[in-house]
Amino acid sequence: MDTSVISSSIAKSVFDRPVAAIDETSGPVAEVPLSTFVTKLEKRRASPGGAQSAWFKGEQLPLESLGVVGEVIAKAPTLGAALRKFVLGLPLVQSNTTLSMEIADDKVRVGYRILDPDIWPRRGDAELTLGIIHSVCMRFGMDRHALLDVGFEHEADGATCSISRYNRTDALCDESENYLVFPVRCLSLTRQDTERVAHLSWDAPDQLLSSHLRHLPVSCRVRQKILYRMGLGSIGQMDIACELGLSERTLRRALAAEGTSYHEIRDECRRSMALALLKRSRLSLSDVAFSLGYSDQTAFSRAFSRWFGAPPSRHCGKA
Repeated sequence: MDTSVISSSIAKSVFDRPVAAIDETSGPVAEVPLSTFVTKLEKRRASPGGAQSAWFKGEQLPLESLGVVGEVIAKAPTLGAALRKFVLGLPLVQSNTTLSMEIADDKVRVGYRILDPDIWPRRGDAELTLGIIHSVCMRFGMDRHALLDVGFEHEADGATCSISRYNRTDALCDESENYLVFPVRCLSLTRQDTERVAHLSWDAPDQLLSSHLRHLPVSCRVRQKILYRMGLGSIGQMDIACELGLSERTLRRALAAEGTSYHEIRDECRRSMALALLKRSRLSLSDVAFSLGYSDQTAFSRAFSRWFGAPPSRHCGKA
């Protein structure tokens, strides 16, 4: 998988030090490896007194560290508009990651997940990001204790219990993604101050994202779509092509020009995700097979044995 990265301005704000100190091999650069960033967060989280450090840092993170995305959030007229721009602009500051917002009945769910299956554990990153989202909500006047649910993809531990007490809401663990749930009425909240960024176009993230996607290899976009849809929907070539706004024929040609094919990328994603699901989740083999888009457990077991020389049962729970 292509190297997952995060904006150096976010990394510097989180660790209160120059980027070179976070990734000493790269020197001052615009981006740092996401794996390095996540590992640093895990070490801080495990240090004495560090249980809630990631969540607290997320709530305190200055919007300026998010670059143009933070500036547009500051300019947003309502919380709903701010969160929609955040969802749209996340790829500009962090790759191989998904941020979503869903509205059902009278509740809003904002979900976050790193798509790169090789980055694990990533508890601190989940807590940091949910803390950032919570901070954005509070900037628009949402009460700190308005959260209805908080969910994490990792297992419960002392830190999640502390965060649960801090927010006065239950923290659900072993979820399919990390998320916050709050009342839908909060989306109409307006900023409590007069901060605006007059020089910045409201459409800036849209324009930058369009430019970003134009320069992103088609194979990378396909990989991200497959990883996102695993366990949620079909990962057939036609479905992915449709999501990318391409015909199957155009997609095949574009991937061939990059020296790969849809089936190669799909199998690469399946291999990585298969190991991640077997080691980190409590899913049955049949559930893992379904999540990876196989018709049955037998087809999955055969593919797994071909990749790793042993049946999937030998890899369960070896994280």
